[in-house]
Formats: sequence, structure tokens, C-alpha cells
Amino acid sequence: MPTPSLAGLRRKRIVCLPDFFLDAVVRLPPWAQARAQMDRIAAHGGGNLLVPPITFKAGGNATNLAFALARLGAKVDLIAQTDAVGRFVLGESTKGSGLGLEHVRVEETGPTTIALETGSSNVMLSHSGPVREFGPERLSAKAWRLIEGADAVAAVNWAQNRKGTALLRALARRLAGRPAFFFVDTADPRHRGADRDGLLGAKSIWRRVDAWGLNENELRAFTRDERSPLPTLAVSLSRRTQGFIDLHTRTWAVSARAGEKVHVAGERSRPLRLTGAGDAWNAGNLAGHLLGWGPRQRLALAHRVATRYVTSKTALPPTPREL
Repeated sequence: MPTPSLAGLRRKRIVCLPDFFLDAVVRLPPWAQARAQMDRIAAHGGGNLLVPPITFKAGGNATNLAFALARLGAKVDLIAQTDAVGRFVLGESTKGSGLGLEHVRVEETGPTTIALETGSSNVMLSHSGPVREFGPERLSAKAWRLIEGADAVAAVNWAQNRKGTALLRALARRLAGRPAFFFVDTADPRHRGADRDGLLGAKSIWRRVDAWGLNENELRAFTRDERSPLPTLAVSLSRRTQGFIDLHTRTWAVSARAGEKVHVAGERSRPLRLTGAGDAWNAGNLAGHLLGWGPRQRLALAHRVATRYVTSKTALPPTPREL
């Protein structure tokens, strides 16, 4: 079946917040081999581990999501903070995409990540910078007007934002009664301890959230590592939040709501990169939500966007023509 048209995205305005990271992506051998090499170097008091070319790029969940949506044709604005170097890299990395950067503020320090891609895993060493304390007070009156007039608002990376729950509460309150689609991706919460339960208990947030994107590790963390199958856990969490749980893995995805679930297999591929794959998947998924597609078409689009991104030699999210 051919993919339906994405042309309707051109009429959609989306706001993504609150994180930008300056990413340095390092490709390593499989972890056991890389670890042994680093151990030997450390035992000798230091030295160099030679690696392939290191890629510097604009990163962060909100930035990756915003860039991918802009490449798909939507009108997208990013709200974030970084330093002068990060702002330059952001502008160069997203040039020509139409991504709106008016609400990216320049601060003294910026978030940075060293992403170690090793085999089928990636280990990210991150300094959160201003993302660590990005509460609703960081949003200007102009930013709030932009949010309130959007067709969709995507608030991501709660895990690295100690004021993330306050930000989500404020967004839910300001979006109450408005037609905007409210999408959340909390990222890996395992270091947040009891904050996870506090977030799940914040009913005022979940009453307004339309869809929550998670990968398998994040779903396990929010369900206390229960041994039930992942689709079962997704259905259970959807009942608790009364919204879509959109679970993605590398080879399949499930969309669950009100006790019902749809399972879609993904494309198998040999990835050239791992960092940002989940954000590309979220872009396709959110696009499908906004276009009113059924869950099977929506999840299939999400898989296709992610697959094209991880296999692209250009390291760019795909355009509709490339899909």
C-alpha cells in the first residue's frame, strides 16, 4: 500500500521544547573490545584511543525532533537554550530546513553530549546545562503565545530537567481547552528515582497529554521493570494515563490506548548511526497523529522515517520525497 501524502503537514505549526545539545558522536568497536582498550590505556597512565572521524552536530531530543519534522514539511519552532558555539552549530546544522530558531536563547553555558556508539548500543555522556532547570518561568510571553497558537506541542527530555514536571503542568494548564496535540517523550528516567512516581501521579498533566512516546527501556523503568511482555505493559500504562502510549523498538512498535493495542513490525536495516533514531521515530509518529492517520499507517511511517535516518549517508532526517 503506498504511503498517504504528507502534504497536509505544510499547514501544521509545531512547537518543540526545551532542549538543545551540542553532540560529539564517537564510533567505537563493540563495547567489550573498546572497554579493554581503554582499560589498557588507563593502566599505563593515559594515552590515545584512535577512532574514526568524530561528528559534531546539533542534538538533543527537542532539536532532533524539530529538525526531523521541519524536514518532513511542517512549520516548526524550537524553544531551547545554548551557548554561542551551540547556537552557531544549530544554525549551520539545520540551514535550509525552515526550522524556526527565534526562541533559542544564548546563555553562558550550553548542554553538551559525547555519544559513544558501540555495536548496537550507545552510551551518552551528557552535561545538561540550562536544560537541568528549564521550568515554565524560562518561557517568555511571546513563547507562550506561540505555544498557545500551535497545532502541536512536543515537550521532551523530562529526565534531564529537574523542573520538568512543573513545565509539563504549566503546559497542560495553558493548553487546556485548546485544540493543540500535546506530545510528551520523557526520555530515560532511571536516575530520577521517586520523581518517576510523582510524574505518573500528576493527573492534571495526563488528562491533557494526547500521546506519550517511549522506548522499551523507558517503558520498563516506568513500570518498575515488571516481567510482563512489553505490549502488555504498554496497555497497562495507557490505562493509567488515559492517552496513547506509543512504544517503539528497533524492529516493532505498539500503539496502545484504553486497553487496545496495534502492533506493527518495522524495517530491518543495518544502521550507520544510533543517536537520534528515537527522535526521528517520534517525528514520523507525531506527523501521523497530526494528519489523522490510523495507528498502522502512523507506526509504519514512524519506522520508515527512523530507518531512512539511521541508514542515510548524509546523517539527515528524510524529506517526503526521500520517503
